[in-house]
Amino acid sequence: MRTSFTALLTLLAFKSIAQGLIFDNTSFDKREELELTRATLPTRYSLKEYTPALIYPQSISDCVAHAFGMARTVTIAKNLKITDRTKISLLLTSPWHMYYRLSSSADQNCSLGLNIEKAAESALNDGFVMLSNVEYPNYYPFSSSILCKSVSRGFYPPSIYDDNDNARKLAFDKVYAIRTIDQLKQALAQGMPVVVGLMIPKSFESCKSSTFTLSSYDKQNLIYGHAMLVIGYNDLLNGGSLEILNSWGDQWGASGFTNIRYVDFLATVGAAYACYDAPTYNQENSIESFSTDVSKEEIAQKANRIFQQLDERNNDFNNSNIIRLFDSNIK
Repeated sequence: MRTSFTALLTLLAFKSIAQGLIFDNTSFDKREELELTRATLPTRYSLKEYTPALIYPQSISDCVAHAFGMARTVTIAKNLKITDRTKISLLLTSPWHMYYRLSSSADQNCSLGLNIEKAAESALNDGFVMLSNVEYPNYYPFSSSILCKSVSRGFYPPSIYDDNDNARKLAFDKVYAIRTIDQLKQALAQGMPVVVGLMIPKSFESCKSSTFTLSSYDKQNLIYGHAMLVIGYNDLLNGGSLEILNSWGDQWGASGFTNIRYVDFLATVGAAYACYDAPTYNQENSIESFSTDVSKEEIAQKANRIFQQLDERNNDFNNSNIIRLFDSNIK
């Protein structure tokens, strides 16, 4: 299917600012796109085995930061051939690091979201910091204290300068524009997760299954923009579907995932970015190289401390399902 996203981008121009996501059609149109090859693609492909056990709901309008950060986690895990979801959880990146740097000064309540083009450029040039270096151990999802809500919008942990320096080591090598289903499938088959910005209907919020289908009413009532991560495709599922990882926690969809038909995806997509990480890591590299600069033993100790602190806070933390998921995989 070579249907282009261009037509929908034009339709979305009047809705450029949306909940959690700001589209930038002009800049997206100028971005280098992924070049199609003659290679025959498999009928299905998925990067799901490289996703983490901890899938927690976003606490502010940072879906764009979540999506690009999750793409980074997936690419690191894939290049290191890590499929243990416990270890992959330690590779989660900090959404606050990106949101803090890119959000508007007028966004005092962290409700306006991010420009997805600026986020793509940041993912390429500025990079990422691990969740364990920013949110851990004092802020959500490790406690009920939410950065921006529980503390001042201008607050960032004291590690900001070190974080900015270290983040560049984890920048993507390429971030391509994706404009067709064929390009999207090729990106996935080549190991590139794809960050997408969709206009979604209200019914999407209550999805509780492994497949979401747009109704005719939904198509006429796309109410706001939302960024997610495409991690797979299947030409044989419902006439062709994309596998999506959301940032609304494991109680949404099927444990945080759902499938969207190609035809419904094309009716809602506003932008898509393939995230490429050159496979330069050698097999001697271990997970702590990307989470901290400490030893394996210290990584294990950190994981145990996380478990202990979450266990202690279980009674007063209102997202206990996140704690249970993290406990069962990190302990």
